[in-house]
Formats: sequence, structure tokens, C-alpha cells
Amino acid sequence: MSCYDYGPLQNEELEILYVHVRQGHDTFTISEKVTRLFYVASGRGHFIIAGQRYHVCEGVVVEVPPKTEYSYSGNMELVIFSTPRWFRGNDRSTGRNPDVNEELASRPSFRLAMWVTNLEIMGRSPVRAFVSFNRLLWKALPTGVRGLRPLNSYVEFLARLTSRLKKT
Repeated sequence: MSCYDYGPLQNEELEILYVHVRQGHDTFTISEKVTRLFYVASGRGHFIIAGQRYHVCEGVVVEVPPKTEYSYSGNMELVIFSTPRWFRGNDRSTGRNPDVNEELASRPSFRLAMWVTNLEIMGRSPVRAFVSFNRLLWKALPTGVRGLRPLNSYVEFLARLTSRLKKT
């Protein structure tokens, strides 16, 4: 899954993300205060919201209100509108999404990545500092350089790392 955050926006209550979903969100999540609108820009898949499965395809809009368990699976491009913006402590994972490849979670590299992602030194996360630094670098790069093929896998790595950080 790769992700791009359109921001920072002047409207501090709104966050817009573009997510390319290859399999799905690996966990079920409950948001305490954030309402999310998912626009399916392309592809198809399904959402499970409050235990109900909804099939989606291009052009569909899905709303997930606060305090509602959800997850999604499929191969699709999503534009996600969140209000208010995501904040640490808002999301709570409630279980694994069985529609997403469980083999990934059993890999030693995945377990190591989860340990590193949750690492804190004196109450601070070096991984969060690394991600913040890379965001600054990305914004400083000329637009033409951002599209170069060698940067794509690095950007995908950072998107996965950022996604994991938002779940913790």
C-alpha cells in the first residue's frame, strides 16, 4: 500500500490522503473522533463496516463515522478525506483483517519492522524523527525529481512506515 498526504492544508480540520491499496488494510480500526470519507478513484474491493460487507468500485463514496469498526480490502486507489485530521491516540486496532495476506505478519522482517516502529528512546520515537526529516526533504525536491523511478520504492517504504506509525 502506498500513501500520499496532500498537505499541510490551511483548513486544520481536514486531511486528504491518496492511498493505492494493493491488498487492503491489515487491521480493523476504530476511530475515536475522526470521520473518514473514502472515494474509490479506481479499482474494486470491499469495506467491512460495523460487521457489514460492502462491495465497492470506481466512483463509490464510503463514509465511516467515529466509533465504528472498519477495514477494507481489494486493489483500488482511494482518496480519503478525514475530519478532523488524524491525531495520535485516535485510532485503535481491534484485530487483523483476514482478507489481507497473513504470510506478511509471520515474516521476521515484518516483526522487526513493527518492533523498530514502536521503539522509543526517552519518550521519543527515532522513527518518527526519521519520517519527519524525510517529509522535509521530499518537499524540498524539485517536482521533476520526485517522479524518478529509483525514488518510487523508497517512497513506498516511507508510506508503509508512516502507515504503521499512525496505527500505534
